[in-house]
Amino acid sequence: MTVIFRNYGLQVIAVCLTSLSAAPAWSDDWEWSLTPYVWGISSDLDVAVVGDTDPTQETQLSDLIDKFDFGFQGHLEGRKDRFGFMVDYTNLQLSDRVTRRNLEIDSDSNINLLEAAGIYALFEGEGRTELMVGFRALKVELELEIDGLGAVGARRVITEDDSLVDAMLGIRYIRPLSEKWSLAVRGDIASGGTEFSWNVSAVVARRFGERSSFILGYRYLHVGFDDEGDLADPDLAIYGPQIGYMFHF
Repeated sequence: MTVIFRNYGLQVIAVCLTSLSAAPAWSDDWEWSLTPYVWGISSDLDVAVVGDTDPTQETQLSDLIDKFDFGFQGHLEGRKDRFGFMVDYTNLQLSDRVTRRNLEIDSDSNINLLEAAGIYALFEGEGRTELMVGFRALKVELELEIDGLGAVGARRVITEDDSLVDAMLGIRYIRPLSEKWSLAVRGDIASGGTEFSWNVSAVVARRFGERSSFILGYRYLHVGFDDEGDLADPDLAIYGPQIGYMFHF
């Protein structure tokens, strides 16, 4: 597919905000929140590299990327009665240099993650249980420079650039803990463009007045890919704490 992910999430959020400002009467019926946040990333990339001279040979490599260079995240959400929607965008730049099985491996990656979903409140009581149906779009640019011998060859440069879209289904539970504190727990699964992905997160929020909240949480995302070129069974995990500030309007 030819979707351009670079700055795409920012464009989606900008269009949503423009629509709100252009239709104040409509937006008055909805509750909105915009949350810039930081995801304190750790990551693991596991792959098998297909042999340079013998495609039947594979060299298993694990934990290739563990250095976080740059990231940007933003979350936009709207709600009216039992209905709502959300858009979440993440850009991550990761790199590392590791030694695996007598191989020196330099890895660089740029990951763009866009999630969008419609939300419907299934149950409301002390807490709110919500169904989330939407998509998760992922663009991964990866380059591996491998120096070594054996099946992978004396020196190889492997590049992959893929854009993948999954259908996503999830559940979120939101519960007030006190007058100012609340907890949101989310879990979802997705498949289609990727082999399979799953995601879990837990976030606590502390409200300040009517217009803002401080958020702190933790998120784990696991993505399994189909075989890609010279890479077999790529497997990516991204996880770590999240911190941000939510604006209500």
